[in-house]
This record gives sequence, structure tokens and C-alpha cells, in this order.
Amino acid sequence: MHRWYDDLTGDVQAAVDAALELFPVERDLERLPHFKPLRGACEGLDEVIVELDNRRHFRILGFRGPASGEFTLLFAFEKTRGSIDYGPSCWAAKQRKGGVIRDGRRAPPCQFP
Repeated sequence: MHRWYDDLTGDVQAAVDAALELFPVERDLERLPHFKPLRGACEGLDEVIVELDNRRHFRILGFRGPASGEFTLLFAFEKTRGSIDYGPSCWAAKQRKGGVIRDGRRAPPCQFP
């Protein structure tokens, strides 16, 4: 996640920071306007929605856990116009989720500026 984040422009980083800033304090993540549980092929994952002026759309896939009160960021991407196929991104996120569940050290705590 840090490599992806570090490669973003400053305006996108600011939007990501804004989307994630309430995660440490909000227990009921569904109350956040930029949070959505996923269904279908992405069942078991949640997404953080980051949008810049309706021009650029980013998604961060993750899950609640592995410990209570934690949210693990797994995979991030820019959603291209008209793209609704999350399949490859969900597959990658689920692979990472499995690794984190087997060994929590694979997802050390993150601190974004």
C-alpha cells in the first residue's frame, strides 16, 4: 500500500487521507459515506471509495480484521471510466487477505501522513 500511495500525486494522496482519516475512530464503518461492503465475487471484502471531482475514481479493497477493531488495506487501484469488473482486483485482495489471516505480520500497521 505504501508504494502505491507514494506514487500518487499530492491531490490524490490528500483525497485518500481524507477517506481514511475516520477509520481509527468510527466503529461502524458502514456509517462512513465512502465505505461499502462488497458482494458477489468480492464477498468478504470492503471498499473505500476515493473520488476526485468526479474525474478520477480510486478504490482501496480491504477487510475488517484480522483482530477486532482493525481494518486491513489489501489492494488499491484507479477505476477507469466504465470499468465495473472488480474481478482481478478482488482476486488479488483475497489472496493477500488469506496471507494476512495466516500471518498477521504480513500487514503491519500503516500510518499515512
